[in-house]
Amino acid sequence: MTREEAVNFIQASRERFEKTRAIQWRMNVAIWTLMAAAIYLFAKEPSIRFSCDWWLISLAGFFGVTHLLFIYIIQRSLETSKRIEDHIFTKLNEKNSSLREFEVNVKEVTNFWRISWPGVFWLLFQMASTLLLLLIFIHVNESPA
Repeated sequence: MTREEAVNFIQASRERFEKTRAIQWRMNVAIWTLMAAAIYLFAKEPSIRFSCDWWLISLAGFFGVTHLLFIYIIQRSLETSKRIEDHIFTKLNEKNSSLREFEVNVKEVTNFWRISWPGVFWLLFQMASTLLLLLIFIHVNESPA
């Protein structure tokens, strides 16, 4: 990859990063809003209740696991983009500035399963928010009107 190609790649990667982060925010806000609306509906309408506790808990568990999977995939995508950008920046800023072309082994740069500590804290915040709303939803469903 030439230096110009690297700069173009980084610009495109940055745009993708920002769009992915915007999707993550929109999805979280939409999910939390729908959960809050369901809590409000269950609290105000006593006729709407799940008759089986196992059904409610299964639904809440499935929803929680699905959301956790979604936020993990999105966070890993964001960190992958960031790692590739950082690697290219490092290559471009090496002391050997006469370097005209270089290779980026994307598989090597992105071969990880863990998420960085800031990403872990963000994942925990998102999951804790979802879990709190799910617990409130379960409580509202079980409480008498």
